[in-house]
Formats: sequence, structure tokens, C-alpha cells
Amino acid sequence: MRHGTENTERYKFGFQGQLLDDDIKGDGNSSNYKYRMNDPRLGRFFALDPLASQYSYNSPYAFSENRVIDGVELEGLEFFFSNDGVLLGRIGESGEIRVVAERNIELVQGYLLKLEVVEQKYGAYITKLAVGHSKVYHNADVQSIKNVASSIYTIWVKSTIPLLDMKYNDGDNGTAASTSSRTTGTFTVYPNCTEDGEFLMDNIYNQINVLFHEEQHNKDLKHGEKHNGKSVLDSQGDLIVYRHFEIHQFAIEHWSFKFTTEKYKEYSQGVMGGEGGYLDLEDSDLRDRLIIAYNDGLDVKAVFNSEAYQKDLNKNIAHINFYNKQFGTDRKAKDHLSIVLEMIKNAN
Repeated sequence: MRHGTENTERYKFGFQGQLLDDDIKGDGNSSNYKYRMNDPRLGRFFALDPLASQYSYNSPYAFSENRVIDGVELEGLEFFFSNDGVLLGRIGESGEIRVVAERNIELVQGYLLKLEVVEQKYGAYITKLAVGHSKVYHNADVQSIKNVASSIYTIWVKSTIPLLDMKYNDGDNGTAASTSSRTTGTFTVYPNCTEDGEFLMDNIYNQINVLFHEEQHNKDLKHGEKHNGKSVLDSQGDLIVYRHFEIHQFAIEHWSFKFTTEKYKEYSQGVMGGEGGYLDLEDSDLRDRLIIAYNDGLDVKAVFNSEAYQKDLNKNIAHINFYNKQFGTDRKAKDHLSIVLEMIKNAN
């Protein structure tokens, strides 16, 4: 495609408003981004992404997350979504999710494109305009919140488990940013879940991590069952209460956790080891099983030394060791046998 005629000044910009360099591959076949060159015929860069080490899940040569039609390449910055969940582009470095209403989509897309061709001094002004025509994630309408969460799950979690429905709950339940159900194939997002005033689901890395966590639940747990002091088993024959910690451990080891906010990391610490957290649930189970054994007339020491009990006790100790290493704490494993024997002695 020609970019001018003999009688007109040659137009210097091509695909997505980028400066053309026709001397390399001919007219319109090489565009000059800030850090590397793009071949629009292939939809690929021919140099490594300078931020490749921060995005290990993605190819260092990929253009616009491999969405060459509806995606906008803004070189490692952050995310704007349309109200129907389409990723429009990226601005800034905060990781904040912005949702654009249908009436403003073309306007914001124009701002996103202009950011790459205007002088740097005008960038902040154009960014402000784009932000002003969008809403932060938790303030978007219900359907937009569900659409964006569905897109994030599909693009970044890349699960083999089909997502049948994404539901919405407007409460801050204080314990979860999302829940899931294998029996119905649904996820529920809690956009108003907060930690010290921060809306956790407004950050894309927080949300990726949360949805990855729920995907792990859907792989092997019997959902709809709660512990409630009983030995409810998952599909592998393990107590669900212990599996909860392991799934959150998987989420911490996922690439996205490194980029989550400090408040999200505090939230994760509380979920695992705070009051009423996973480690407290494990302690309750280990103690209650010995109490139940005593009430049933069984030998408490024999139950304590049984293979099944020792298996879960060792899991609990391993979980405490991981928790201490991850968060720099000094939590100690409890001597459940001595605690219960003391309780029995005092009761008699």
C-alpha cells in the first residue's frame, strides 16, 4: 500500500500509528516502535521484548498478546478493557484495570494510539483523557465486570477447564476475592473485596492470581462441601482443609504473584495463616479428631500415631514451614496430643 502520491507529501505513519521505515523491507512492511521493529505482515516483532523476563508466560516476539486485529501493542504497559471484555490496550505501569463503556471505546482507542506518536510531554495529558473516559474495575457495571474477568481467565490463566459462567457478588466477604464450583462450572468474582481499603480485584495481576487459584480448586475438589470439623475428602482421598493451603501455595508459586500488589500479598498471608485462615483450620482438624476419638471411646494416643493422622500432621508442619519462609514469620507447629490430653485431664 502506498502512503502518498507524486503530488502529496508522503505519510510517515502506518499500522497502529507507528513510524514507518520503508528502507528495510519495502513500503509499509516495517514499523518502528519505541524499542523494536515490527513486521505487520507477520504480526511479529523481530527483536526480543525488553520486558520479556517479567512476562514469562508470553512469547518475547508476540505482538499485542497475539491479538493482531483487536489488540493494541503499547510495549509492556498496562490494561484497558472494553465493556464486553475485549483488551483495548495498555497505559501506565500500575496494573490497574480500567473498563471502557461502549460509547467511549473509539475515543479511548484513539487516545491509546496517540500515546505512541505524540511527544512525551503530552503523554500524561492524553493518559488523563483516556482514564477520564473509563471506570476502575470495581465501579463498572455488573456485566462488564463479569466480561472482563472471563477474558482475563481465558487469556492469562489459559485453563483446560471450560468456563461455563462467570457470576458476580457485590459484597466484600472478607475472606475471598472469588469462589468457584466444579459442579456447575462457574466462577464468582467479588470486585468489592478489599484489604486495608484497596480493592484487590482492580489490579490485573491480583485477578490473574485469584482466578488461577480457583482453577486449581476446579481440577480436583468436590465443591459444595465444607469442612465444619468433619473429615471431608477430595477426589484424591485427602482432606479438603489441607488441600486449601496447597492450592493457595500453588497460586503463590504462579508467575503472577510476583507482580501482585503489597496489599494482595498481605491478603494472601492472612488467608493462609491469619485468624481463621487455612493453618487455623488445619489446627482445628488435628485437635478435633483427637477429641472425637476420646468421645468415641478410642485410644487417643493410638489415633495420634495412626498413619492417616501422621500424614496430615506432617502436611501441617510442611505448610507451616512454607508459610514461615514465604512471609518471614515464626509460626510453630502445635503439640496437639499434649493439648488434648490436658483438656481431657482438666475435664475429669
